[in-house]
Amino acid sequence: MYTTDQHEAATGQPVGIEMPPGLAIISNVPRPDRVHVHELLADGIPELALHSLFTRSGWDLAWKVEMSERIHPVSFAVGTDLYRNLWGRPCHDWRKASRIIRYCRENNIKVVILNGYASLVSARILRWCRRQGIPVFVRSDSNIKCDSSRGVILSWLKRRIVTWLVSQCDGVMPMGRLGAEYYKRYGATTDRLFWSPSIPDYEMFADVPEEKTAEFMSKEGLDADRRRILFCGRLNRAKRVDLLLDAFARIAVDRPEWDLIIAGGGPLEDELRKRLREDLADRVKWLGFRQWEDLPPAYAVSDVFVLPSDFEPWALVVIEAMAAGLAVIASDIVQAAHEICEDGVSGRLFKAGSVDSLTEALLEVTDLDNLRQYKKRASPALARWREQRDPVDWTRRALASVGLISA
Repeated sequence: MYTTDQHEAATGQPVGIEMPPGLAIISNVPRPDRVHVHELLADGIPELALHSLFTRSGWDLAWKVEMSERIHPVSFAVGTDLYRNLWGRPCHDWRKASRIIRYCRENNIKVVILNGYASLVSARILRWCRRQGIPVFVRSDSNIKCDSSRGVILSWLKRRIVTWLVSQCDGVMPMGRLGAEYYKRYGATTDRLFWSPSIPDYEMFADVPEEKTAEFMSKEGLDADRRRILFCGRLNRAKRVDLLLDAFARIAVDRPEWDLIIAGGGPLEDELRKRLREDLADRVKWLGFRQWEDLPPAYAVSDVFVLPSDFEPWALVVIEAMAAGLAVIASDIVQAAHEICEDGVSGRLFKAGSVDSLTEALLEVTDLDNLRQYKKRASPALARWREQRDPVDWTRRALASVGLISA
């Protein structure tokens, strides 16, 4: 990724020289799935030059992200400017917004997509766009089921801010239906909704070479005759891996041929390891943090994917699991699961926070006759959703709505 000083060398054009009409997507951090979508947009909207502008240096996860020059990636991070909602650093973010605005002026940016809005950077850029007559859209994984109130004053303040933001935008880009309901709560109308989900590289998860799967099983000491349940994500409070461990312990006797794989790292790893019953230690495999490209074999050797989160605005992992042909069990607040999994048909949704509900879902899905049906229905359900929610198609519709391109 390039800094603004490296832009001339990277693009072959000096800053300040007239550039082709541009689309700027302003995000906090470069994630592998985010960069993947940007590359799809760059290829699918050739009428505009795509500029991927990042405001932070990263999370506490050591993602390795490679970015091509065709998305013009530029970092505006300052030092160890880690991802946070930094409303408490107004001077810092005001200056950063100034640098981004200057970049947009010098690179002929004709439309802006704000990927998230909870920062002073986004608010200032939004106001600048309105003054300049530049169309602006806001895209986020906001989810009405995760829109909890934090007291009367904060709830009132949030309503004022988000309602203002929605009123200032030319359109909003939710990831799914729960996101659409969120934005409608704050004043968005159906005619200004354009779907824009985060998606994986489907083929990467659907077509895992046999040699990679065999290598993974050998390295991790996995038995080819066992069945496996997979969790993939951060080991923090919101993900509720403790709930999954408790439910797995409940079904262990009835499902002796099943094991559990935990792919991910985080602050609760030691606590969760201690929570596991000793007699189940050899049936739970802890993989730790893995790079995105290293995850497909973990899906390929599993049969069921479980996401028991109490807070989950989107959940890319659900789509990865269905691309890999797994049966999915997710809590009823997971937006991606609501999009693709019809409860009892192409997946299972259980009541968030309920170990009884999760246990019941696990027992049903791990029944081998039921498992075959759920796995059989996963791919068609995903294919139907992909046809309806293609982010390139919907971004083209958004840009056409403001007259920048043809639909």
